[in-house]
Amino acid sequence: MTPADEKTYEVNSITNVWYNSTSINEIIPNSNESWEKYRIRRPKTFVSLLAVLCLGLFASNVVQQVFFKRMADDIPTAPYFLLVVCSLMFVIIFGFGMFVRRMVDMVKLKRSQPNIALQHLIGIRFPRTTTGHGWLMAIGFADSINGMILIFSAAKTPAMLHPILQQAVLYTFIASYLLRTRRLHLVTFGLDSLSTFITTAGILVSLIPVFQAIAGNPSSVNTAAAWPLVFLAGVIPGAVMNVIQEKGTAKLKNKSDFDYLHLLTWVSIYQVVTDLLLFWSNFVNPASNIHNLADLGRAFDKGFACLAKADISVNGTVVGNCQHAALDTTMFLGGYVGTYVFSAFVINLSSSILTAITNAPVVPAVTLVFFLLGTDKVTWHIGIAVPLMLVGAVVQLFSDKYRDKKFLESELQEEERLIH
Repeated sequence: MTPADEKTYEVNSITNVWYNSTSINEIIPNSNESWEKYRIRRPKTFVSLLAVLCLGLFASNVVQQVFFKRMADDIPTAPYFLLVVCSLMFVIIFGFGMFVRRMVDMVKLKRSQPNIALQHLIGIRFPRTTTGHGWLMAIGFADSINGMILIFSAAKTPAMLHPILQQAVLYTFIASYLLRTRRLHLVTFGLDSLSTFITTAGILVSLIPVFQAIAGNPSSVNTAAAWPLVFLAGVIPGAVMNVIQEKGTAKLKNKSDFDYLHLLTWVSIYQVVTDLLLFWSNFVNPASNIHNLADLGRAFDKGFACLAKADISVNGTVVGNCQHAALDTTMFLGGYVGTYVFSAFVINLSSSILTAITNAPVVPAVTLVFFLLGTDKVTWHIGIAVPLMLVGAVVQLFSDKYRDKKFLESELQEEERLIH
């Protein structure tokens, strides 16, 4: 047996001990069990797990949206600074997670095999299933474009239009079928269409007060027609990003050892790379007051100073609220990291459409948060909209369950064909 084979054998032996314990197997899939098979074996546990993940995604997105508004208001003069710094923080957070996990794996292996040499231990490659860098690059690129366009166009797009334009359910549904991430079974197509229709109806109900306010005060949306279209164009890459992730991990996500941290870390790295390559977008963007590298450098200086609670002045007038900038940015990062993590799990256990539907109630929830803070008002429409969105999510769960069942059947038929 070669040294490489010995390393793989040692790690796989430990992995088998971790996964093949009878008590653990009752809760999580074993090393040879796909999530579809696990869903069949323990349906209630699977649904409970998925519900917890959806709840985590929803809560993270609410935190992200609330503190994105506060953070952008705190540092209004440096949107590109916020984008780059936040992207770098994602790399640090997820990269540190990979480092900690590596240390834990090495400690566990050392405890199980005390005689293993340190040099040998450091060189061991722990086997985990990962997706290709082409897909990771595509996801990171779409995520960067989404953030870049939204952060530049948000200030020029009337706030009244934001909740209308940022809903991505319909875009995700269309992209999912255009990119063929879901098989065109009549049943799944019908259920996906029904869930999208119900959720969209809930969204429209929740937006009735917005439509009424616009009708009562048309001047509230007076702006160049291009900016709302730019804002909308920024939402679409976010929807496409989730679909690309679903497609890129379609054949790997059923592995019980699928490496989420690897996915999240490299997506964040490619997002930072794209952000940096697009630095020149500041110079050609009419919404930006940055026209050259010197202006860009000053924007970063002001951004870091604001995070350190130093006020930003424009023409002698203090802008923003730097006293809370560091706290609001930290809360935003926490919400965004949670959104990254929970989205990855929900997409890989279910679908990108369910991810979009889970995010649909975020807008009314954010309105409710600002109502509780005394800066917004709530109407009875939310009481109708949210139940409709929940019904849409339940229908989508049935659609995903049917799809997984058909996938499992085809997988078993293929195994039988190979045996015979």
